[in-house]
Amino acid sequence: MQYIKGHHKPAILIELNLKNPFEQDILRYTIDKSLLELSPNVLSKNSKRHYSGWIFTQDKIAKVAQHFALLSLQKVIDGTLLLRFYDPAVLPQLLTILNPTQQKKVLGNVQLWTLLDGNGDLYCYDNAQNNDEGSKYLFQLGIDQQLENQLYCIGITNQTLKSYRKNNPNQKFNECETLHHIMPGLLRLISQGFKDNTLLVQWANIVINNDKDFDLYPQIQKKLKTFKTRYDFAPLLDILKRADWQLMLNTQSF
Repeated sequence: MQYIKGHHKPAILIELNLKNPFEQDILRYTIDKSLLELSPNVLSKNSKRHYSGWIFTQDKIAKVAQHFALLSLQKVIDGTLLLRFYDPAVLPQLLTILNPTQQKKVLGNVQLWTLLDGNGDLYCYDNAQNNDEGSKYLFQLGIDQQLENQLYCIGITNQTLKSYRKNNPNQKFNECETLHHIMPGLLRLISQGFKDNTLLVQWANIVINNDKDFDLYPQIQKKLKTFKTRYDFAPLLDILKRADWQLMLNTQSF
C-alpha cells in the first residue's frame, strides 16, 4: 500500500496490487518522483512537494485510512494538533522521541513501513513483532508540553536541513541524529519563552555547526538572561556565526 502527501494536505492512500503491471508502474513512478524531489535544489524551494511512502499490512485500506485519520488529530494542552506522522520527513524522527507504547499506537498494524529519507536512502521500520493489540487502537498519544515542544523541534530541524543541504549538496545528514543534536539547545530556548520560528531556525543553524550544549557557555547564558524578544538576539547571532565566537564573546561587549 502506498500513501502520498501533498503540501499541507491529508495523506492519500492507494492500494497497490504488485502483480498488476500497471500498478507496478505506479509504484515505480512514485519512487522516481520522490528521488527527483530530494535534490538539494528542489528541497530549497518553497514550491509544493509530493511525498511518498510505502507500507505493508494485512489490514484493508479503509481500516488503514481510519487509523491515519484518528491518529492525525492529537489533543494537546491548548487544543488540537495536526500530527503529520505519515510524512517521510517526520516519521523517522518522531519514532525516536516516542516511548514504546506511543510507537505501537503510531504504527498500528503496519508490518513494514518504508520511505526515502532526505538523503534519498531507503528507510525501513519493521513492525512485524508488534503484538500489543490493545495499544494499536488507542489513538491519543498523551502529548504533554515536553513532547509537544519536541515535536516542534522536528519541524525546525527539517527547515534547518533544507537550507543546509542546499549549501552542502554532497554531504549526507542523518536526520534523526541531527534532531537530537539540535533539540537540547532549542528546548532550552523554548523553555525561556522563545518560540518564534525564525529565531529557532537561526539558532538551529548555529547549533548544527557547534557542540549541542554550546549555549551553556557562560557568556552566552549571561546574555540570554537579559533577552526579552527575538530582536534582542541579533548582535549575539552575528557573533555566533563566526568560527572565533568564543574569543569575540570574551573580548567584546554588546
